[in-house]
Amino acid sequence: VQRQGCWAALTLAASDPAADGLAAAGAGPAAVAALVNCPGDAAVQHFGCWAIANLAWRRLPGPAAAAARELRAQGAAEVCRVALARFPAHAGVAEKGALALERLGEDGA
Repeated sequence: VQRQGCWAALTLAASDPAADGLAAAGAGPAAVAALVNCPGDAAVQHFGCWAIANLAWRRLPGPAAAAARELRAQGAAEVCRVALARFPAHAGVAEKGALALERLGEDGA
């Protein structure tokens, strides 16, 4: 269920209006919880990081900054770092975990 929930969130959050609605409905904390609750499931880690990346990204600077701040406050950066450490050889986790950290402003750049 968590895998499908993260997949649905990452897919829908590719649209700014949908991402705003998902964020308001609690998709950020849900993605963070999925990563925490399914630490051994690479697919959940992959899709959860991807969902966080999509929720953190917006085309307009104001909403993007607010979304990233909210996700950071919810622990999104920490769970993405844990996923990256737990699955270093998983290409999807590596790519989407790094993307999530970049969009959260936590990539060290």
